[in-house]
Amino acid sequence: MPRKKQRNQKGSVAIVLRGKSKDMLSLQFSYKGKQQRRALGLKDSPLNRQYAKGIAAKIEADLAFDCFDETFAKYLSTNETVADTPTTIDLFTQFTETRRQGGTSSQRIHSVYKPIISNLTRFGQVIEDEARARAFVDLLRSRQSPGIANQNLSLLKSFGSWCVDTGVWSENHFKPIARLKRVNTVSDRDPFSLDELSQIFTVLQEDKYYSHYHDFCL
Repeated sequence: MPRKKQRNQKGSVAIVLRGKSKDMLSLQFSYKGKQQRRALGLKDSPLNRQYAKGIAAKIEADLAFDCFDETFAKYLSTNETVADTPTTIDLFTQFTETRRQGGTSSQRIHSVYKPIISNLTRFGQVIEDEARARAFVDLLRSRQSPGIANQNLSLLKSFGSWCVDTGVWSENHFKPIARLKRVNTVSDRDPFSLDELSQIFTVLQEDKYYSHYHDFCL
């Protein structure tokens, strides 16, 4: 007889591997009758697995005493240094290499992808939520035309989808950000007054070289 799939005991937190390569650490547990999955954004390694076990133990304790933090911030706010934790620059570099292997030209990599990495370096923060994603997009928009900024936003949304597919992010932080609307530039310069127009036409009519253009301006 086929063996039944073993389920987690009530209140327990399992460490599972997700992503296309099945090498990204995630936590899986039940809360309020619903299955919960939380990506840690860490590759599987002995040190990172130990770190994941520590978080799992904290969650199990809070589940037992009905004080689980649904925002999950409590469990990730730690001063411990974790090896192999990918920064956003690391992730975008991996994403770029994936695109290169997928056929993206070297010229496009150099002209489109590399500037994003430079701006991520300038930004200097790890993008781990929508607020920081918006802050980074605002940085790009302050340095780029609306058209280029919109192109980069599309690229960042693809990057966010890749992060979700690989199990690094639980959601695409760039997805909710709207594109900039194209605005037609209208001059705010005041038009000539009737008196000014009258003076211009008078001078034109009396000019010996250009007086013959006067009637064409009326």
